[in-house]
Amino acid sequence: MTFFGLHPLDATLIVAYIVIVLGIGQYLSRKTKTEDDFFLGGRKFGKLFQFFLNFGSMADPSSAPAAAGSVYKQGIGGIWLILVVLFITPYYWFANVWPRRIRLTTVAELFEERFGSHFLSSLFALVSLFAAVLSIGFGNIVALKTLQPIMLKPESAYTPADIKMQADYQEYTALRKLSREATLSPPQVTRYEALKSLSNLGRIQPYVSYLKPVPFYVFSSLIVAVFIVLGGLKATAMLDALQSVLILLISVVLIPFGLMQIGGFSGLHEKVTAPMFQIFGDANFGEYTWYSIAALLLMSWVAINGGAGSMTMSGSAKNEFAARLGVVTGGFAKRFLTIAWGFTGLIALALWGPNQIDPDQTWGRLSLLLLPVGLIGLMIIGILGGKLAALGSQSVILSALVVKNLYEPLFPGRSERHYMIVARASVPTLLGLGILVALWMGNAISLLKFMMASGVIWGAPIFLIYQWRRLTKLAVTVEVVAMLIFIVIIPLVVSATPALRQSPALRRRQ
Repeated sequence: MTFFGLHPLDATLIVAYIVIVLGIGQYLSRKTKTEDDFFLGGRKFGKLFQFFLNFGSMADPSSAPAAAGSVYKQGIGGIWLILVVLFITPYYWFANVWPRRIRLTTVAELFEERFGSHFLSSLFALVSLFAAVLSIGFGNIVALKTLQPIMLKPESAYTPADIKMQADYQEYTALRKLSREATLSPPQVTRYEALKSLSNLGRIQPYVSYLKPVPFYVFSSLIVAVFIVLGGLKATAMLDALQSVLILLISVVLIPFGLMQIGGFSGLHEKVTAPMFQIFGDANFGEYTWYSIAALLLMSWVAINGGAGSMTMSGSAKNEFAARLGVVTGGFAKRFLTIAWGFTGLIALALWGPNQIDPDQTWGRLSLLLLPVGLIGLMIIGILGGKLAALGSQSVILSALVVKNLYEPLFPGRSERHYMIVARASVPTLLGLGILVALWMGNAISLLKFMMASGVIWGAPIFLIYQWRRLTKLAVTVEVVAMLIFIVIIPLVVSATPALRQSPALRRRQ
């Protein structure tokens, strides 16, 4: 007997976890009375809670499937998608003191404090909300694609729609193979592009799962909304403490089972080709060459200065040392786990070979193949709990931007209770927008890259606000508007316009 493809023990563990999470939110709701409590945890988090809060937000389980999928796609060099920030982790020791000393609620308030510019403050809030909604969509996609292969339907339960989906996927696989051999006829090209679009959106897959996008997105987002509305940042920190243990477990549990399956490290080297072990790619293999990694490193260093969450994470610390130690230890803890995620991607390569499965589904396929009853339930809890923790901290940050930088300037002088109601109401609204993004964009890795690029827009001016007294409002305005045009607007317009996206002249190599 199974429940939606799960053993009763695994299903029981999941239900028990959800009950515990909601119980934590209910308990902490009694201690969340003011805006400082809701947005900043009362500014009372010590070193341990700062570690949990930072580690939970950095090492949410969406990073693990994304890293493993990237490695499965192009070898161990793909780990740079996540590991590139290793070299700037010591920088956190200095950077996280600045927002702690300022003692504001949101990063957007910096522009009002420095330049008296409500325009820049509101623009930062709007752009950050847009980027964060994309991030919520990314978390939804990764969680779904990780859990779907675990909750499979037996063939006896297939509906006619399920059977058609399987047939469409098999046709897509056959056409994809022909496309690599450049033997597609014009009608086949049209059909292949249509099926490829459905595959990218997750509407056709090599399996049939009980877990469907809309019910999963709505149910998991509803849990986050209830949890955060009740407990705010305090609830997120408590959940991060529990989640730190779970993320450690799910990061390493697949490795011993996988190595036993492929014959240990010797079997890994026999089944995976030598180029897949190259940490740096070159012009002929892999996209992460030394110079592309250097570019990603520079982009990441600039982007972290403009993160909308820096004021919340650092501002919740009770002193500067707690803010520093929490972010640095949390960052290095994630870097060690990233090594385990890379090993997991190599194990997938040894088991299936390249280009045989969707990279976004690597983690889920491995979990179903390798893990026994009980551990599958823990894996689902780890992925789902990580989604709750990551979306929890994001929701608090976003609600602060909505209230402090968009709503309160339009409706000043209201009571603190009124603004708390608006903050709580904004959480389910923003999570709902994240669901729409997840349904619109199906490729998780491409979405992650887009978010990394969009973070550069505000990084440079915010760094200069802290460091250069002669920085002017005009200079910041010109930089932000230009970057928005070149990094956000033009790429979105081009990708949404078929005539530009498919233009042979624009795609031709010289």
